[in-house]
Amino acid sequence: MNTPYYEQSGEDRYGATSVAGDIAENAVARVSEEQLNRPVVRFGPARVDTSRAQQTTWHPLVRYAPDFIQFGRLIECQGSGGEYVIFKKDKLEALIVWNAWMPVWFGIYNSQTDEVIFADLASALWAIHHPLAEPMVLDADTKVPKEAWKVPLDVLLETRYHNAFEAERVEQGKRKR
Repeated sequence: MNTPYYEQSGEDRYGATSVAGDIAENAVARVSEEQLNRPVVRFGPARVDTSRAQQTTWHPLVRYAPDFIQFGRLIECQGSGGEYVIFKKDKLEALIVWNAWMPVWFGIYNSQTDEVIFADLASALWAIHHPLAEPMVLDADTKVPKEAWKVPLDVLLETRYHNAFEAERVEQGKRKR
């Protein structure tokens, strides 16, 4: 019998040389380049050596910098097991600041269907207030518990446009007026 994904060790989940975000980041990069013909460029401190500087000491704007930059937008990658996506409060607060400088989009990788869903930050903020979104506390038994929301993917899909990039064109048109 297979051990459920959430009970596996990090090495079993992601491999010996990978970290949790690598799977979602690689999927978003692949879809952006191959299917959307909009390649991404790595952004943020994800690959900074943390042997001497702990990420927990970094300012939240640095710690939660989006993963990619792409033609006038920043992209934050999130993973999903297929039913829901978890949004951390601290991360959303930092992304709101980033969004003031350049639009932030989420690239949410659904590992069950091997698909990537793109949604703007406003859609995620709307979704966390939906009645089906559940507030939760991650790492409750540690020194640094984190407030978060567990949002069903169906709720997030409800609010996003059918063509996420068309939505951005509409927003750019509004800003020009």
